[in-house]
Amino acid sequence: MMHGIWPPVLIETGPAGAIDLDAVTATVEHYAALGVHGLYTADTASEFYTMEFAEWDELVSHFRAVTQQYGLPAGVGCTWTNEEGALRRIARARELGFDNIHLSQPYWIRLNEAAQRAYWAKVQTVAAGLPIVVYAGSQGQLALDGTLLRRLREVCPSIAGTKSPGFDVPVMNSLIVQHPRL
Repeated sequence: MMHGIWPPVLIETGPAGAIDLDAVTATVEHYAALGVHGLYTADTASEFYTMEFAEWDELVSHFRAVTQQYGLPAGVGCTWTNEEGALRRIARARELGFDNIHLSQPYWIRLNEAAQRAYWAKVQTVAAGLPIVVYAGSQGQLALDGTLLRRLREVCPSIAGTKSPGFDVPVMNSLIVQHPRL
């Protein structure tokens, strides 16, 4: 069960546009000294959609090594514009020993119910029990409420949490009432 404060580690780039891995290290060190419960990167506010796989892999491999050095649980964003890219990231996150992943379904198109079920069933197969935090996204592409989450968890029981931009009281209440242990 995830708990506590998990701030994002934002991504800085150097003058040539490469990810500044020293800044990632310094940020992890800073948060470790503050006593946070865990960290995540390559998700919200980290511009994940600008990184091709090799760049993403370099970032998350470094990030995981540093968080392990400090004994911090770590999560990683695995969202991508297509199913294959997301599944590849999930598999790599498992290999690296991440404690959870953050994931939205492919965000450039709204999936109908059958496509959602198929996508999340494949995610479950690749995640194989790795806890998943479902991200609703800021463009309304996944209108996540308690009812939809119940359908998603039928095919993907690894879903362990949610995050959404803003705060919608009826939606939050439906999530809390229908999923009190989430």
